Amino acid sequence: PLDVLGLRQDAKLAEDPSVPETAMQVINDMLRNNLRLQGLMPQLANYLFDQVTQQEKADKNVRYSIKASFIEIYNEQVQDLLTQVVKPLAVREYVDGNVGFYVEGLTEKEVVTLDQLLDVFVEGVQNRMVTSHEMNSESSRSHAILTLRIEKKSFDTASNTIWVSRGKLSFVDLAGSESVKLTKTAGVALQETAQINKSLLSLSNVVSKLAEMGGDDSQVVGWRNSKLTQLLMDSLIGAGFTIMLACCSPSSNYITETLSTLQFATKAANISKKEVAVLSPHEIEVMRLKAQIDQLKWENDWYRHMLESSGLPSVPPQRTQSVSSS
Repeated sequence: PLDVLGLRQDAKLAEDPSVPETAMQVINDMLRNNLRLQGLMPQLANYLFDQVTQQEKADKNVRYSIKASFIEIYNEQVQDLLTQVVKPLAVREYVDGNVGFYVEGLTEKEVVTLDQLLDVFVEGVQNRMVTSHEMNSESSRSHAILTLRIEKKSFDTASNTIWVSRGKLSFVDLAGSESVKLTKTAGVALQETAQINKSLLSLSNVVSKLAEMGGDDSQVVGWRNSKLTQLLMDSLIGAGFTIMLACCSPSSNYITETLSTLQFATKAANISKKEVAVLSPHEIEVMRLKAQIDQLKWENDWYRHMLESSGLPSVPPQRTQSVSSS
């Protein structure tokens, strides 16, 4: 997770004797104090909080809230990285009209500052499954997804209405496919490798099918073949915007893996998506009523103008009430 989610790949954790001893303390220090070594997640999170602060300062009627969750998919089981209770969580399909799947019983932590979000990230990385093999001393044994749920509330003083917008930002770190011949894994590690490669194959099959179909089809065969494809469904065919980074080695020793990765990236780039804002049923109804009120106001103004131009009174006479004497 250090190259995409946390630190740049060229961060040398053990070369500076002045840094804290444990790897997590080193990561924690670099995340906060060394911008050059930060990966995508810290930099994007920093940008996100800057934008939130600027918008709240510019408009006192706008307020944001952000909640973070962090999971890993290990041996085809979803585990919460923000709790000490290690148990698989169920993945359910949305039944309210939303596209995709969600994790039931997932821990969400509200984060108000960038430091609080980095605390969540470090806590999750500490709980993630890693092991060593011939090619990597700290190999990720799971796919990880850090999700931020962002809610924006805007108070419209003219109509005395609160508009609520919701969005989701997910950082996905895929475990790399592995060759058993090169890694020389055995036992539990071998089982982990099999599950990693199986889920990546399922993702590759879904991406290939989506590229062939143009990308906008929730009925693509293969979504349910792995937890990974289920949880990435709304990212691949939903209404949002998705960026995928393919990491390749410059070494000729891994030309086969590099070509395979580039072929996968090419297919992913051919997926067609359209980003649209999704409104809740309540928001749709409020907008419909507001449009209806605006239409009635326009019609009223038009009829008043027609009456005035014809010489007739534009305002109906007041109705007089007779008062009976007792």
